[in-house]
Amino acid sequence: MKITKLLAALAVAFSVNALASDTVKIMHTGGKSGTTSVIANEYANEFKKHFAKVETIGPGGCIPVLNTLKSEKDPVLVLWDSGLLPTDECRPEFVKNPPVATFGVYFMLCTSAENNFTLSDFKRGNSRVALSTPFAFWDRWYRDIAAKTGAAYTSVPVGDSGKLVLSLISKETDWAMINGQRAYAQMQDKKLRCVASTNPAGEAGLPFIGNSIAGFDRGELILGFSAYVANAKTADREKIESVLINLHKSEQFQTFLKNSKFIDHTVSAPAVKKNFNDNMIRIMSDK
Repeated sequence: MKITKLLAALAVAFSVNALASDTVKIMHTGGKSGTTSVIANEYANEFKKHFAKVETIGPGGCIPVLNTLKSEKDPVLVLWDSGLLPTDECRPEFVKNPPVATFGVYFMLCTSAENNFTLSDFKRGNSRVALSTPFAFWDRWYRDIAAKTGAAYTSVPVGDSGKLVLSLISKETDWAMINGQRAYAQMQDKKLRCVASTNPAGEAGLPFIGNSIAGFDRGELILGFSAYVANAKTADREKIESVLINLHKSEQFQTFLKNSKFIDHTVSAPAVKKNFNDNMIRIMSDK
């Protein structure tokens, strides 16, 4: 009887494993050159070790991602950018999908390294600020600062973090909020000068912008990421989630996250992970 049960269990296990797909698609909500695409490519490099076919897709934002998912037949790892939370269409989708991975990075207020601008210069205004998506969110954010300082800013819609950096270097704009992953790399290459952080604890010797502008209570901002599995059978889901979690546990990927100043809660306790996600939703949503 025991042998019969064992053989039956092995048969079930084999049949489940046999369902696993040899294809996985990594679909992200970012642009072609931004931080989200950088992470998606890091994921793809790892998944290529475990799946015969791996494809990275960036349809161009959360709505295109949702539309593409409707017709997708292969298992998909979806990588969300919490910068899309202010949009009514995206926030419900972000909230309802329990993440396998969740991590984020604070922003820095940056200008071209060729400028001698200081935080005081920024607060005086009369400058051009580069807007990332969603443009309306960032436009209101700068307007809230202007309301406290009496300064005036000209908003210039630009795009993802890669485009923001190019906008500053080319002097198309004077200031931009760049996420830490991009900001640190550009500071090390002496292409950007950053003067403040959205980290309440301060970062890289930079002051917290919320402490620098009297009465401004929207200083804490974190660009968060949440990855979940869609359109997958049980065996596929378990395999994809296992690969992703093991990647986040690996020393090499943790070094990448640390060097890029990410805060990673992928393998944290469930309560810690939930609190981190809830905070991302709170501080990157419209107020």
